[in-house]
Amino acid sequence: MKVVADDSPVFLTGTHQRTALGMLLLRINRVVTTDRLVTALWRNNPPATAVKMVHKAMAKLRALLAGAPASDTGPELVTGEGGYMLRVDPARLDCTRFFALIGRSREAYLTGSPVTATRALTEALTLSRGSVLEDLAESGMFWPELRTLEHRRQTVLKDIFDIALSCGRHRDIVADLVSLTEVQIPHERLTGQCMVALYRCGRQLDALAVYRRTRLALVRHLDREPDEDLRNLYLRILNQDASLDWNPDSSLKSAAGAG
Repeated sequence: MKVVADDSPVFLTGTHQRTALGMLLLRINRVVTTDRLVTALWRNNPPATAVKMVHKAMAKLRALLAGAPASDTGPELVTGEGGYMLRVDPARLDCTRFFALIGRSREAYLTGSPVTATRALTEALTLSRGSVLEDLAESGMFWPELRTLEHRRQTVLKDIFDIALSCGRHRDIVADLVSLTEVQIPHERLTGQCMVALYRCGRQLDALAVYRRTRLALVRHLDREPDEDLRNLYLRILNQDASLDWNPDSSLKSAAGAG
């Protein structure tokens, strides 16, 4: 994990530093109490020296940030009431820039500026590779703040995939969609978007395979069939329905259903 100060990264080592910084990044410019940091690090089983260990990790993190090149907007770790706060310009965070770019893309798309929408969309997708604080999530950190932000990111991704498909950018998003459907229980809306993108890329068999994989997961884990929209999309792809091909007037809603 790294925090960027100007153009020079500050590399972190050690689980405690990385985890504490992750929690501070999720609550920038707000005090995170020492108790909250203890819970973030050890859940319900903290050691007797937990508070001292948090203070030690914060001291090392502060020293690392202080040693980075000086900047008016660089991150600064300060001691607050009962805890610590990471002061940082929100515009410097990838997640803030991501949501801002999505807003710009939506506005441009709705006002009839597909080129501007596509540029903002492409930049946003570049920032969205992987889950939020993916290294911590893979280590078993399931904080409410982390889940909320990741859920919001996933919801927004589904919306921007709609925009991308409507703009004829299926080749730009197909790899992301395939990756997002290679999970234990794929979301049916993402599966539909993936199927449309694959089909428009000339990969009909792959589109049908994604459906079958999703159907098997739903039956095995949730004991139910895919929804009607997805079943109909499967049949349309199977029959090479011409309405699925992209044209300037097409949209995901007409291709894959609103769900």
